[in-house]
Amino acid sequence: MSGMKNLAVKVVLFICVANVISLLALMTITHYTTLLTLTHAADYSFVLMIWFWVLTTMFYLVQPGTSSTFQIAGDSTVQRIDELRQVAHLHLNVCLKLFLSSLPAALFCLLSIEI
Repeated sequence: MSGMKNLAVKVVLFICVANVISLLALMTITHYTTLLTLTHAADYSFVLMIWFWVLTTMFYLVQPGTSSTFQIAGDSTVQRIDELRQVAHLHLNVCLKLFLSSLPAALFCLLSIEI
């Protein structure tokens, strides 16, 4: 139970830090360049949502360990397969965290729609 609570705290912390860093970077880009002309908070949240979705897609498409080959048989091969499983699990965790980081921006976009 304590492990799940600790994991939830880490995920929420990752989401908060990722959103703050991304928002600061986006505000810096819009302030110093004319690349993006964002005027409303909904514009910023939409760009952040798309940014996190693109990052998630890029991380998901790059599968870890695809270029490695197994040439040595025995215990080292089993150890290498276990390492690849751990890397793949970590890879999926990062993808999930990045996708979850887009949810606050997506919710803000949905809530800021004027009907």
